[in-house]
Amino acid sequence: MTTQNDVIWSDGSIGASIYVTPQSTTTYTAACRFDGCPSAASNAATITVSDCANPSVNITRVEYFIDNDPGFGNGTSVSITAAPALNNLPISVPITFVSTGLHWISVRARDSNNKWSTVAVRPFLKETIPASVLPPNLVKVEYFFDLDPGFGLGTDVPITAGTTLTDFTFTSAIPNSLSNGIHWLSVRAKDASNKWSTVIVRPFLNEATPTAPTISNIVAMEYFINLDPGVGLGTSIPITAAPTLTNIAASVNLEDLNLGINRLFLRAKNANNVWGVVGQIDFTISDLFTLVGTIPTGFCRNTAFNIPFTAVGTFNSGNVFTAQLSNASGTFTSGTTSLGSLTSVSSGTIVATVPNSVSLGSNYKIRIISSNPSASDNPAVPFSVLSVCPPPCATSMTLASTADDISSGILIKEVNASSGVIIATNKITGSANVTYKAGKSITLSPGFLADNGVVFKTEQGGCN
Repeated sequence: MTTQNDVIWSDGSIGASIYVTPQSTTTYTAACRFDGCPSAASNAATITVSDCANPSVNITRVEYFIDNDPGFGNGTSVSITAAPALNNLPISVPITFVSTGLHWISVRARDSNNKWSTVAVRPFLKETIPASVLPPNLVKVEYFFDLDPGFGLGTDVPITAGTTLTDFTFTSAIPNSLSNGIHWLSVRAKDASNKWSTVIVRPFLNEATPTAPTISNIVAMEYFINLDPGVGLGTSIPITAAPTLTNIAASVNLEDLNLGINRLFLRAKNANNVWGVVGQIDFTISDLFTLVGTIPTGFCRNTAFNIPFTAVGTFNSGNVFTAQLSNASGTFTSGTTSLGSLTSVSSGTIVATVPNSVSLGSNYKIRIISSNPSASDNPAVPFSVLSVCPPPCATSMTLASTADDISSGILIKEVNASSGVIIATNKITGSANVTYKAGKSITLSPGFLADNGVVFKTEQGGCN
């Protein structure tokens, strides 16, 4: 006769224990089955599943204490930036006041609802190391190639004596007498007790670089975009055969490419019919962009100048074009400066001013960005921030109709700040916003018109 003895769980599982992963709060019971007869259900075990804490509740304080708890809020505060979670938080704990022996460091946190976490506790042992067991200073480092010349006879490396050398680097000149092929560089150190370390050995390959006359001419160059059509099947770039090629200009056909990021590849072939990848670059094709027009290659600070631009694509009502100056390194990842803006949906001119807070330099760039839709990945032009405004700063300016009529945009017309003269017979109409600046005089002669609805100002001042 065979008996059947099992433990049957309320979820249908059979076995002495079960592994569960409930998605909501669930109660489990178990019954024993002996010879086919089940027992009454066991006491219930409930596993509660609840939502995580609100991620918008920030941790606002972290504190620690050693050994005895001084009470909530009375521990040593740790400098933090409030956030819902703090990961890999480093804490520097001075222990000069702690006695020698075993101690406990405890850390806890408080959130913006004034609720404290449980305490994380770790033991540590403080011991005083006798001076007699401290290692002596390292006083010498030397290296040699291949054969060991003997202790103290290697090439000396200047060092500052100390018990350790961290991230130590040195330059090792390779002797001209060293043949091509595999060699071994060995390094060792000596301490103040005249004891030498073991030798650290690294292999390296010494190989002479061919001189230019022995390098084969580059005889062909081609490009392709995104997909490789095969070696020799790209679009040919006309070149003159030479060992090296620099500043090669080529026209690239961008027809039929998709909007977005594309990749341009270049490769070249030498006279030995060997191909190699010369380089690659990612570029973006967009139907929405702005181009900076003709502007000075450099300008001084705190003096207005015009930045004309061309806008391509559809921009929405309320869009703002902004002239943006890069950081001093020529990148826009951080440290950018707004030079001026214009609310518009089409091409125009921005009156720009470089603030006095911007450092002088020649590696800046200027680009135009838009707000609606937002577009910032636009071409940029080189620009220098100068200490003195560049010429020309005219001493006189004559503005005549119709050549100098203005119907839109924000413009500044200026001449020399001390002796400049402006004579105007032009017409300002439409939505134009125009300022004339001169140091000596501004004459609005018969024929001049500032129509209803325009903004027109004259100011004493100008360029230098």
